[in-house]
Amino acid sequence: MTVFISRSVAEAPVFEQLLQAQGLTVQGKALIAISPLPYRVLPEVDWVFFSSKNAVRCLLEHAPPLSCRVAALGPATAAALSRYVAEVDFMGTGDPVTTTAHFKEVIGTTRPTVLFPGAKNSQQSVQNLLDDAVTGLHWEVYDNQPITDVAPITAAILVFTSPMNARAYFSGNILLPYQRVVAIGNTTAQAIKDIGITEVCIAAEPSEISLAKAVLHLRT
Repeated sequence: MTVFISRSVAEAPVFEQLLQAQGLTVQGKALIAISPLPYRVLPEVDWVFFSSKNAVRCLLEHAPPLSCRVAALGPATAAALSRYVAEVDFMGTGDPVTTTAHFKEVIGTTRPTVLFPGAKNSQQSVQNLLDDAVTGLHWEVYDNQPITDVAPITAAILVFTSPMNARAYFSGNILLPYQRVVAIGNTTAQAIKDIGITEVCIAAEPSEISLAKAVLHLRT
């Protein structure tokens, strides 16, 4: 059985390892083109909250060392962030809802100013969830555009890691009768359902391990 994931296999080593150990073949390709935007001097803030590895790379490859506290949405983002900072002050679960609830506990009633570096087309889900607790600044550090003319994928299971990846694929392709779909989270799942695909398996957590478990659950 072949499984497709909407990111390069090099960016999903744990996912590939777990599935290969069970005899599955993994194919991967990002269906979004990432283009870093020109660096701008950052304003003075209390926190910088990173929601993705792309945001970390596109901002911190050019920025001077940060003098504020830093937060990461989940473990994968924190791992990327640790290459640039001495300490990650806050790490969430990877799920926006639970992470923002924990972050609110950390900041209490201080209402800090928080910079949210992200994509030009970001849905700003974390920032919106924290709107009543912080003064949030969306900071565009990269452009993300769907790749057009994506070739049909024949893998038995399709794993989508963002709403834009899913829309990029299904804008020109259909779900084949034998194919099953896995989404990394509720937002991605909803985007897939909006396309008209009603049966979507949602990973328990937005992690490579949970995505692999979801795939293995569908295989049984």
